[in-house]
Amino acid sequence: QFKALISFEQSPGRKDNWRQWSNFCYLKLRPNTGPDNVAERLTEEYKKRMNMDASADISYLMQPLSRMHLYAPDGSETGMKNVRLFTIVAVALLLVACINYVNLVTARMRKRVKEIGLRKIVGAGKSRLFFQIMGESVLLFFFSVGLSLVLLFAAAPYFESVTGRQLNIGFFDTRLLSFYAILFSAVILLAGIYPAVLLSLRKPLEIFGSASGERKGQLSLRRVLVVLQFSCSAALIAATVVVGAQQRYMRTTNPGYDRENILTIDVMSNRNFGKFYEAFRTELLQQPEISGVAVATENVMDVQNRTNSIDWPGRPDDVQITVATLFVDRNFLPLLDISLAEGVGFSETPADSSYYLVNETAAKQMGLADPLNTTLNISWLSKGRIVGVVKDFHFRHMREPIGPVVMFLGNRIGTLYIKTAAGKTGEALAVAERIWKKYDTAYPFKYTFMDDTFAALYAEDTRTDKLFNAFAVIAVLISCLGLFGLVTYAAETKTKEIGIRKVLGASVPNIVRMLSKEFLVLVGIAMLIAFPLSYWWLDNMLQDYAYRISISWQLFAVTALITVTLTILTVSFKALKAATANPVKSLKTE
Repeated sequence: QFKALISFEQSPGRKDNWRQWSNFCYLKLRPNTGPDNVAERLTEEYKKRMNMDASADISYLMQPLSRMHLYAPDGSETGMKNVRLFTIVAVALLLVACINYVNLVTARMRKRVKEIGLRKIVGAGKSRLFFQIMGESVLLFFFSVGLSLVLLFAAAPYFESVTGRQLNIGFFDTRLLSFYAILFSAVILLAGIYPAVLLSLRKPLEIFGSASGERKGQLSLRRVLVVLQFSCSAALIAATVVVGAQQRYMRTTNPGYDRENILTIDVMSNRNFGKFYEAFRTELLQQPEISGVAVATENVMDVQNRTNSIDWPGRPDDVQITVATLFVDRNFLPLLDISLAEGVGFSETPADSSYYLVNETAAKQMGLADPLNTTLNISWLSKGRIVGVVKDFHFRHMREPIGPVVMFLGNRIGTLYIKTAAGKTGEALAVAERIWKKYDTAYPFKYTFMDDTFAALYAEDTRTDKLFNAFAVIAVLISCLGLFGLVTYAAETKTKEIGIRKVLGASVPNIVRMLSKEFLVLVGIAMLIAFPLSYWWLDNMLQDYAYRISISWQLFAVTALITVTLTILTVSFKALKAATANPVKSLKTE
């Protein structure tokens, strides 16, 4: 939703410059034209204009506009990874809920076996019983759908605040209805048919001859389902722990520069700024609330300007690197506290205009064992020499490895940096705005703190972290509800046994241990299954980050502690209630 359009013709020198890659180029192909053929022709033309060997390893890539938000130009996934990731999480949550339903229905079979047996004796057919039980599942599903729609629209504002995306969906939206149709088929298939078949096919004598109405195979299946359910939950808890640890790592890792108490102002489009900058800077530095002022072409967190028109003595013919370029002033390095690995910075002499600073990565990729005083030639600048090597700093997202960067003095001002005195941010803003309006009343004093820019740069990762937290809480809640139901059922089936044990002297801890032991073993097996699979899954997910945490055993120890603690709390609540019940009342219960 743009507010203005400016002709590209207003940008002289860029239209025919094949060395500048800071612009997007859109091509509308003729019908039946192969994108690969066009990319091949562009690559040939580029190599010809750059006087490059035809075998040089460089090529153009064509990307359909409809895929830009989900895929990179080389076809690798970007946004699509998140789509697939959260689809898997959604399926896992649905699977956990379906397992819950099957477990609880089969566990409560004891309450219904006599009802089903009597219906069969008085003439109810298998198909009638099947559709009766299926009808109950269908009614429960539609009741749940109604409740989910209420929750969906109630939670929409929170969802939009977390994801940063608007949920444009209505009750009768075809996408929502299609989803519920698919969901209905999946849930009925997974959670409705099995209990219906199980109950309708049992023989009356078999039903009345069983104390609990259950076969050994059904108990085994329920245990398998409990293990599967908690495997999903443990995997989501592990993902939450790992994603949170990666977030903390990115927030706390030193990016190679200081961003505290620094605000930036975009002055790229303010054509008058260069005329009054020196006077503006001088007056600002006279204020006790301001501790530093500097300018550069771009924000140091997101340097986009790149060029490959770089040459140096001894460069092999088959080596061509693309460097990020950054015009800075003499105050830029000290203001951001960017350190020098070797050499010196700008010396505040006229000779500075022919000096270059490179980062450690640039010196390494250029193959310079001793980079100082190396002559550097960038076609659209005057030839100069390297006088200093700055330590590597992150000038893009930490998903990307630190690339080569070249810095030089220049008059291309795009971003103004102002560092405020500690604890005087409010006063500094008022002073800076007052002085700004003194020199320029037409251009607004619109600033952004570097901490806010940093937060915006990693906003997508923060949203992923929050969503994982929400999904993990939902999965654990569903699993614990199911576990609570199974413990309740187990306590009911063992009411007389618990009463007899108490009469014979069994203590409350012994009875709690008896009821809890099986479920803790099942949860332990679930973790043994979930953790290796989680490690593989999370390790692949972290491959997106050039700088990442290592997945250590401590992270899984935290996951195990959370899972076991929640299990014990869930199981112990009902087990303790059953263990402290009056044994006389338990033995009288039929």
